[in-house]
Amino acid sequence: MYGLKRVSWFLRRLTVLGLLGTSPALAGTPFTEGMVSITLDDGWATQYKNARPALNQRGLRATYYIPSDPIRYNWNYYMTALEVQSLVNEGNEVGSHTVNHPDLTTLSPFEVDAQLRDSQAWLQSQFGLGSVASFASPYGKYTDSVLSNTQQYYGSHRTVEGGHNFRDSNVLKLRAHDVTSNVTVDTVRGWIDAAVQDQTWLILVFHDFVNGTPLKADQLSINDFKAILDHVKASGVRTVSVSEGVALMDGVTTDPSGYAVVHEDGLGSGFQDWGWATRNLTAHDFVQSGLSSISFEPDSWSGLFFHRDIALDASLHQSLELWVHGGSSGGQLINLKFQDGSTLIGSVRLDQVLGHPIQAGIWQRVSVPLSSVNLSTGTIRDIYIQDASGGNQGTLYIDDIRLIRR
Repeated sequence: MYGLKRVSWFLRRLTVLGLLGTSPALAGTPFTEGMVSITLDDGWATQYKNARPALNQRGLRATYYIPSDPIRYNWNYYMTALEVQSLVNEGNEVGSHTVNHPDLTTLSPFEVDAQLRDSQAWLQSQFGLGSVASFASPYGKYTDSVLSNTQQYYGSHRTVEGGHNFRDSNVLKLRAHDVTSNVTVDTVRGWIDAAVQDQTWLILVFHDFVNGTPLKADQLSINDFKAILDHVKASGVRTVSVSEGVALMDGVTTDPSGYAVVHEDGLGSGFQDWGWATRNLTAHDFVQSGLSSISFEPDSWSGLFFHRDIALDASLHQSLELWVHGGSSGGQLINLKFQDGSTLIGSVRLDQVLGHPIQAGIWQRVSVPLSSVNLSTGTIRDIYIQDASGGNQGTLYIDDIRLIRR
């Protein structure tokens, strides 16, 4: 079954490359089977009291990303050192989450190094660990400089940038879905099923657990957590620690040099999904390349919105490239807009760039020079793909949104 599926994927990829007349290196290579990792951040006491029993009852192990100071100095609401030791004894993985959970992008290189080094050293010494190879940056915040420091101490870095991981994904930018209180159990079930179908690696992130109704975004009902674990078991998907998953990867630590990814089988580095349209960022209906695309309903001025906290230098990029598919209807009126917060920098209609309406049933490449939207200099922070009709339009599909470097 695996062989037939892998051949089908490979032939589809070759067909796409043949139509483009190009031959870039293959990316997004599936594993031999789908995988799921359960990760828990911050070391909250409820992870031991509520999540641990649910995991143990189902024979599941997890990766716990722990900041060292709250455990070392017995802060309120956090696990104790004895509880963390029990997790280790039961076969769970312990990863680092810094010393005291700062935003690493606000620290000096010296301070970042201390957060990475000291947390790892204490966790190894305290819990008798041969190594602490996995790291997750607090708040999902990082820069290239932070990653450079991280690579000196750890074998992987997990983000909270949604999407699935492939065998040739960057191990310093592991994608993960943050399961917050506004994420439904059905949504998570869909992510798990997609990992099985596409033979990708799904990493789920959990924080605090409550017995009743969550009052904060980072809290989850323990009943919802149990329902998610039950689906993991029912799906038959392989469960792995983060270190186990990384061991099955190719060890890639760099991104493609010719472009910066906005979305390509998942969000690009640093980009966040702030869209307000009805949308699916991992759609399988029509796919230009890879394993998924974006589908969205361009109705009543709704749209996709990709935001980046740390802006990109526009002078280093020459154009934004994406692929559009008009679904079964075609003819959608869509604006591509660049903004910096509330300030509009430039806007252009996709059909005007194409020179004809968006067509039904086929993929079309759209390339927008940044100079045409007033971005020869300055920064790239907010990218909108938005309904320009004000009415109801057919489902539109978008794939491979990239900022092409100079």
